[in-house]
Amino acid sequence: MKTKNRNTIARLIAATLLAGTAVAASAQSTANPVPYAGASVGAYNKYSLDCSAGAACDRTGSWGGRIYGGLDYGSFAIEGVAFGMKGADGTLRANNGQFTGGHLSTTGVGVQGVVPFLVNGDFSLKGKLGLAYVRGKASLPGGVEDREAWRPMGGLGMSYALNKQVSLNADYDVTQAKYNNVGKARTGMFSLGASYKF
Repeated sequence: MKTKNRNTIARLIAATLLAGTAVAASAQSTANPVPYAGASVGAYNKYSLDCSAGAACDRTGSWGGRIYGGLDYGSFAIEGVAFGMKGADGTLRANNGQFTGGHLSTTGVGVQGVVPFLVNGDFSLKGKLGLAYVRGKASLPGGVEDREAWRPMGGLGMSYALNKQVSLNADYDVTQAKYNNVGKARTGMFSLGASYKF
């Protein structure tokens, strides 16, 4: 992404986190938010690309990952996240038609709310919903095309607390990437990682 866009995104995320913090603090004045951060590696990365008969196609991204941080209020959390997925091949669309053997990758940043809906001892299940600024980059026979756009994001996660600070996490996150005016693809990433509460 261009430097100007990165600065704009950073300001938007910071403003959203501050606004969410203010709302949460007023709603739960007795709660002290706990900051946390984490990272995970994509164990299974998938694009919803079409495949043409007889053409090479691989919807599975070669790698993926995410880093994140947020404020945990107990009954919910507000989280900022950066993510990326690489290496999918399939049929891609452009203004002048469809092209087989195109290559697609995505990167993005977003803000989401995280709500635990099932807690059993050290295990917890959570749902996530938010908004991401996603860049899709497509390599086509005529050259490289890319597009940046705001897209909804969401997912599910499972955590196991090793102690009060460290948790092991498994997450499934979904969003959508546009790579030009007419082409788009859903992305899904199942990742494994760890987080730390400060």
